[in-house]
Amino acid sequence: MKWIVLDIRCGNQGYGISRTLQSIAKSLLKLSVEKSFKLIFVNNSLRKPDYLPIDANYIYYHEYFPLCKKLPPSVWATKVWNQLSLELKEPFLWLSLDNTDVPRLSPQKAGFLQTIQWIHDTLPLDFPKDHSFLFRNHFFLTLKSNLEKGVPIVTVSEFSKNSLIKHFPKLKSSITIVPNGIDPKFGSEPRYSKLKRQSLRQELIQKYSIPEALLFHKWILGVGRKALYKNWEMGSQIVQSIADKTPSVFIHIGNHKENQLLNNTLLLPFVEDSSLYDFYQASDVLLHPSLGEGYGLVPVEAALTGLPVIYQKNTVLDEHFLSYPSQKRDLFWKSSENLEDSLQKLHLLLTDPKHLSFLSSLEKESLRSQMTELNGKDLFDFKNNIEVFLEKIIEPS
Repeated sequence: MKWIVLDIRCGNQGYGISRTLQSIAKSLLKLSVEKSFKLIFVNNSLRKPDYLPIDANYIYYHEYFPLCKKLPPSVWATKVWNQLSLELKEPFLWLSLDNTDVPRLSPQKAGFLQTIQWIHDTLPLDFPKDHSFLFRNHFFLTLKSNLEKGVPIVTVSEFSKNSLIKHFPKLKSSITIVPNGIDPKFGSEPRYSKLKRQSLRQELIQKYSIPEALLFHKWILGVGRKALYKNWEMGSQIVQSIADKTPSVFIHIGNHKENQLLNNTLLLPFVEDSSLYDFYQASDVLLHPSLGEGYGLVPVEAALTGLPVIYQKNTVLDEHFLSYPSQKRDLFWKSSENLEDSLQKLHLLLTDPKHLSFLSSLEKESLRSQMTELNGKDLFDFKNNIEVFLEKIIEPS
């Protein structure tokens, strides 16, 4: 395959899918030289995203017809697809990460064109209250249509694969798993010492206008967009329950418009990855009460950084944390939907001397380097994961 076309319209939204797309774009840029294929990034904006380097070997293709910006996503994709097929006159592969933004035409036309559907999860079907009726049906019909056309499906975990098969049993033979990548920064250093973390907090307080009074509170961190299935209300309830015993604040970084402090809960907008890393280092625990995830980037990033994680059991995170060294399993605490269960685990994480001693041991060596040595490779290196994808789908034996 000479050309790979990547739809990057969802690349600047701040959600998990956006960060996955950025990882894919960077990895494909590196591999394009080794594998001798050319890249085209398609977008509906004149402004080139920050994660695309200026001097790299690719084509940045934006839709310049004003009317097209008002078209539905899949119609836009079809129009660009048709335009590119006329201009290139060669086979190309179209990669679409957004669940429903796939060109509406036969992907195997005379063996000339092909599209790959990248599906994170079945959350629109599993949690209907978080998605409109029209979107749910669009999602379902898109997958059904792709199944009938024989479009290869890629997903990010065994958990997501099983979820897709549950809703679409015929997909079983057409799903390839390509795990998400974690930016090398997460886990590249040991956990900061208590003194360094305190200094980092002061920097974050200044940068994000956080009340100075929260400096010596216990920082319980939550990262993710607002949605019912994310279960963020539990974070606020937990802080309310322990505030009289341990001064604490629930810092929720998500799609909030501005900073706001309400009932021991501090709401912050999404932050760039470098600041997110700082919050992981400066906080005491990550609370991830989400009832459904496709991959769960945030808890893995946090744990790699040495931040303890409380998460809901029977989610994709059970799968991820199996790969961690057994002596580091105390970083991950499964919880039920029961508030008391989470409270008990949080109390141990924040006050138990044995656990605090365990956290101090993480200051000696980075967890990521330990895991790489143990497994013989970096499990979260997205370039390696994408290479497997290229071998399985683009260059089948």
